[in-house]
Amino acid sequence: MAADPKKVQETKRRLRDAFFSIYKEKRIDKIGIREITDKAGFNRGTFYIHYRDIYDLLEQTEDELIRVLSLFADNIMSAVFHGGDIQNAMPPKAFFDQYGTYMKVLVGPNGDPSFVERLRKFIKELFFREAKDQITDMKQAEYVFEYISSAQLGLLTYWFQKDMEMPAPQLAKMIQTLMTYGPMKLLSAKTGPV
Repeated sequence: MAADPKKVQETKRRLRDAFFSIYKEKRIDKIGIREITDKAGFNRGTFYIHYRDIYDLLEQTEDELIRVLSLFADNIMSAVFHGGDIQNAMPPKAFFDQYGTYMKVLVGPNGDPSFVERLRKFIKELFFREAKDQITDMKQAEYVFEYISSAQLGLLTYWFQKDMEMPAPQLAKMIQTLMTYGPMKLLSAKTGPV
């Protein structure tokens, strides 16, 4: 008999939530499966139905985050490069409600450096794909994309670490302004918040 997909998703969500509530306080190599299952209210067998080990849970979560982010990527890039409404291109509030805590932990002090690097490369590839027809000097473009991807990731990391206190649409507009006019223009603006 096949498992109920909603029940499976709920079980995985509870295991993931338990894992991330511990991961924000402890390095991953110090977390035990029993600790996760006790917090989630399941036994170890339930964990192993869904994950090989803690690293599999982490990898599946990271893969899902990248997959979901990629659903919004084209619209965001189009808005950044062509002056569209970036606020409408951003993931909805539900995305940040569902994944914000995971992102905060993954890019935080106990987080996964390989995921941070994966995100940076993801951002870099998005910019390259959108701008490739405009590139005249590939070597220079590599440095520019490195700068952009690192800056964007730094800004997003800071935003997650500050518990997303700035509303996502305002952050999106700030990113677009930074991309269009640069940081010095934004710092000298007298019109108030972006």
